[in-house]
Amino acid sequence: MVLAARSLLLKKELNWPNPGPPNYVINVTNMDPEVFESLLHFIYTDAMPDMGQLNDDRRKERIGYLLFAAQTYGLDRLKVICEDILSRNREVETVCNVLLRVYQYNCNRVKDACIDFIISDNWGEVAKTEGYKHLKTNSPSILIEILEKGRKLDNK
Repeated sequence: MVLAARSLLLKKELNWPNPGPPNYVINVTNMDPEVFESLLHFIYTDAMPDMGQLNDDRRKERIGYLLFAAQTYGLDRLKVICEDILSRNREVETVCNVLLRVYQYNCNRVKDACIDFIISDNWGEVAKTEGYKHLKTNSPSILIEILEKGRKLDNK
């Protein structure tokens, strides 16, 4: 009942309420089991799971995947929490990886925060990272958006 109450997608997958026997098996694809466990933790407790055992990069990666899971399962509060964490915790080494992920998930708040971080005197350092090289090779449209936003700021 808790799963069905918190997420319309889970409600649908559980076939709740159903005049026949309920569907107790949900096939979760395209999601790491640890991310789904974190999602379930949030659904049942309305709190972020403890990620103290993860290093900073793995923590950000997990939060990025949780953001995708929150969007997939319609958990708006979890999405806002993840967006807030990712928006406040930008670093030269990881900003391009975060930017690429949030671009895929249409999370404009985090996308704008990442772009602002890059164009505010961090461009040179960011351009040296592997994440930047990956963006340049695989997602030039994101770089164009960064350049256009930077140019607009220069013209003001």
